Amino acid sequence: MAFSRSAVQIFYIFLGALACFVYGIDYGYLSGVLSEPVFIQRYGTWNSATESYELKSDRLSLLSSTIYVGSFAGALISPILAKSWGKKRSLIFGCLSFAFGSALQLGAVNINMFIAGRAISGLLISFANVLGPAYVNEIAPIHLRGTGVVMCLQLLTLGNFTSSMVTLGAAQRTDRLAYQVPIALCIMVSGVCAVALLLMPQTPIHLAARGRWEDARRVIARIWHMAADEPEVEQEIICIRESLGNHQSDDSKWIELFQQQNLRRTIYSAANIILMNAFTGINFYLTYGSVFAAQAGFSSPWGVTALLAGVNCFTTTPALWMVERFGRRPLKFVGGAGSVIFSLMAALAYSASPDGPTSHRLLIAGVTLSVFFFAGFIGPAGWAYTAEIPTARLRAKTIGFANASYVVFVWAFGYASPYLFQDPVNLKGAFCYIWLGGNVLCSIFDYFCLYETVGLAHHEIDQMMASGVSARRSAQWGRDKKASRGDSTELRLEVEGLDEEKMPATVVVSTYTKDP
Repeated sequence: MAFSRSAVQIFYIFLGALACFVYGIDYGYLSGVLSEPVFIQRYGTWNSATESYELKSDRLSLLSSTIYVGSFAGALISPILAKSWGKKRSLIFGCLSFAFGSALQLGAVNINMFIAGRAISGLLISFANVLGPAYVNEIAPIHLRGTGVVMCLQLLTLGNFTSSMVTLGAAQRTDRLAYQVPIALCIMVSGVCAVALLLMPQTPIHLAARGRWEDARRVIARIWHMAADEPEVEQEIICIRESLGNHQSDDSKWIELFQQQNLRRTIYSAANIILMNAFTGINFYLTYGSVFAAQAGFSSPWGVTALLAGVNCFTTTPALWMVERFGRRPLKFVGGAGSVIFSLMAALAYSASPDGPTSHRLLIAGVTLSVFFFAGFIGPAGWAYTAEIPTARLRAKTIGFANASYVVFVWAFGYASPYLFQDPVNLKGAFCYIWLGGNVLCSIFDYFCLYETVGLAHHEIDQMMASGVSARRSAQWGRDKKASRGDSTELRLEVEGLDEEKMPATVVVSTYTKDP
C-alpha cells in the first residue's frame, strides 16, 4: 500500500517527538500520586494532632521540585551531547536516564532514594524540551515545521493525560501499587521511545555540518518520501548551506548566544519559555492539581487532575492545524486574553465565598478554562516560536539556555508554591491572583517581542532578525517575503560564500508542492 508524502512525513515527525510523550507521562503521574493516601503514608510524616499522615510543605516542595535539579543539568548538557552524538542519540540517552530514575523511584526504600530518582529523571525533561523540538524542526518540511513542533506539545499533553488516567484507576487500590503502577508505566514508555528513536536518522543539518552532504540528502529524501534528485530535496540542501553559512555547527560557542544579533534571539527565546510555562500557572495546575483541589475543598482531587489533563491534551489537537493556518502571534493573543479573563474569574470566585460549593465549582471552571486557552493557543504558538527563532548553528544551545533559565524559575515557583497555597500562608484558591498577574505580563511580552515566523524558511527567519524589523511588524515582513518568492511555489536563494564547484551562487527551484 502506497502512502502519501504528508503521511510519511508526519509519521517520522511523530517518531521524532516521542520523547515528549515520556516527559508527559512523568508530568501526569506525580500530580495524581501526591494526594494518594498510601503514598502520603509511605513518604509523609505523622501528625499527632490529626492522627494521620500528611505531606507537609517542605516534603511536598522537595518531591515536586527536585526533578528540576536534573532538568537544569540536562538543559546545559544536552547541547554538548548533541554536538558530538547528534540529537537522535542524545534523546535516546535521555530516555534511558529517565528509565533508570523511574526504577529508583519504583524501588525506593525511603524518601531520599525517591528524590534521587526524581533528579535523575529530570535529565529527560530538558532533553525532551531542548532536543525534541529542535530535532523535529530540522527534519520537517517548511509547511509542517510548526505542526511538527506542536506535535511535541501534543504528545506531551497526551502523555500527561494517559498517566493521569492510569493514576486515577490505580488510586482505587489500597496498597503500594496505587503509586507504583504509574511509575512502572514511566519505565515501559521510555523503553519503547528509545527503541523507536533507534529507527530514526540523524538530522540533515547535523550530517551536513560534518561535511556528509550526500548522507544529508538521503535523509531528506527518506523522511520527505521522495527521490534524492527531486527539486524539493535540492531546495532543502541549499537552505541548509545558507543556514550554516561559512561555519560548521561544531564551531558554535556558548558566548555567541550573547553577542550581536544573537543576544536578542537568546533573550526572546528564554523569556518566552519562562513566561509561557512558569508565569501562566500551567505548570502549577498540572503539578499540584490534586493537592490544590483538595486544599480548595474538593472531595475527589484525582478527578480534577484527570479533568485538567484531558482539557490540556485534547485542546492542543486543533492547534496542529491552527498554528500554520493563523500563525504564532494571533494564537498567543487569543490565548493570553482568555487566560487573563478566566484567571480573574477563578480568583474572584474563591474570594467571594472561600467555603461555598458554588465558589469551588467556579474556581475549578476558571482554572479549567485557563488551561484550555493555554493548551489551545499559548503553548502551541510558544513552542513553535522557541524552536524557530534561534539560528541553525546555535539552535540547541539557545533552547538549552532558555530551558535552563526556565528551570530556575519553575523550580523556584514549584518550591515556594506549597508554602503559599497551604501552610503557612494558606492562600488556597486566592493563589490564582498570582497567575492573573503572570498572564498579564506574558501578554505584554507577546505583543512587543513575539515574532511571526509562520511559513518562513530558517534562512528567512535569519534575514528577518538581521533586518531589525520589530515584532509588531514581523507578520507584514513575512507576507512580503513570501509574496516576493511567489507564494512558496518558487524559492530564490542568494547563497553567498559557497564553493562554486559544489553549488552555484544563485539557484531557482520551482514546483515546490506540499503533497503530490
